[in-house]
Amino acid sequence: MSKKIIYEFDEKTLFGITHPGLETGFINEVNKWLRAKSQVLAHGFVLVKCKNLEELIYLLTKIRTPLMFGIPIFVCELEKVTESEILSCIKEAHQTFENFINNHNLEGLSIAFRGIRRSFRWLEKQVFKHDFTSVRLAKITADELLKSYSFKVNLKKPDITFVSGVFGNLFFILWAVIENANKARKYRKYVHPAGLSPSAAASAVFLREEQDLHDPMCGCGTIPIEAFCIYSNFSLIAEVGKPVISLLSKVYGIEQKTIINEIKEHIKTPSVRIAGSDISEKYIKQAMENYMILIKLVKQYVNLQYDVKFFTSDILHRDPNIKTSRILVNAPYGIRSSRIKVLPRIYSSLATFAYKACANYLDVFTAKPDILTNALKNCWMFENRLKIMLGDLLVSLILSRRSEYQCEV
Repeated sequence: MSKKIIYEFDEKTLFGITHPGLETGFINEVNKWLRAKSQVLAHGFVLVKCKNLEELIYLLTKIRTPLMFGIPIFVCELEKVTESEILSCIKEAHQTFENFINNHNLEGLSIAFRGIRRSFRWLEKQVFKHDFTSVRLAKITADELLKSYSFKVNLKKPDITFVSGVFGNLFFILWAVIENANKARKYRKYVHPAGLSPSAAASAVFLREEQDLHDPMCGCGTIPIEAFCIYSNFSLIAEVGKPVISLLSKVYGIEQKTIINEIKEHIKTPSVRIAGSDISEKYIKQAMENYMILIKLVKQYVNLQYDVKFFTSDILHRDPNIKTSRILVNAPYGIRSSRIKVLPRIYSSLATFAYKACANYLDVFTAKPDILTNALKNCWMFENRLKIMLGDLLVSLILSRRSEYQCEV
């Protein structure tokens, strides 16, 4: 067999595309809301089986960790990753694509096809050579599947975005309800030049139980703001608001008021303390402004009163003036040669800062895991290392917990 069909549209399955290596964060988010079966088909590609359509829509309005999420239409595994084999798969997807069209009200909506591809399916395993571009992938899929339809095409701002993709040897066709989750976040007026992807931040928050959280290198506030959204149950669809709510209302025949009331019902005031600090006054001001934008969005649904604490602090020269349970931080990567020499000092100061803040957990994104683990060894016990792709950069998320033994700092 040159291909194996893994999934065909069934009206009760959701997909999430995450940063490769952070699938667990998305799965934990799903488990917060539903007892659903999650299946990792590739690093960064997860299918979630709900019981019925009602559960599916319920989950759609609750999540925010994936880079992209929506409804899968067709998934198959290829033996040979060539354009001709993909075209053969697309032809087999005709019936399931027709079933999708017939089960959704797309009348009057504009559409577009996008293509995405990754040369790998699993990190550190076989890399597949693709003889096609993502643009070509979108074109051959659209040309084949839309032969019998007369949809209005809008490549710049479509109502419905179909995605045709290949991860390694996994081919799929999807409806992306949210195509670019990082871009869709409305609070991001300011973005740090070396900032962490909001999707990665949200996924990392979900790697531990809800607890007090502090980011001592918060930049423009991504980690604290995402933690607030998660602990207050403020979903991405709630943040995007009317455009996607009205789309779901039309496609599924549900009143917008019903969707909005469902969102309102679950938003709550976090029961934990969330904080962010940075050495730069400029970035702290920008983080506070980003957070105020988000609060205005939240207040469109409920009158929630909560302050994420943002303040200036220098972990290299000052003891913490805050106590917390968990430190989650996107530390300097030391990629530039001029900065790698100072990494041991920065990482050692971070380890000391977290210990003096009485944190039980210290979780750090880094591109230099060996330097970090060496700096942590006196006060922190290593738990796990997650290898993650952030765009084209392979980084590690080192998870550690406070040493059981007294540490001199």
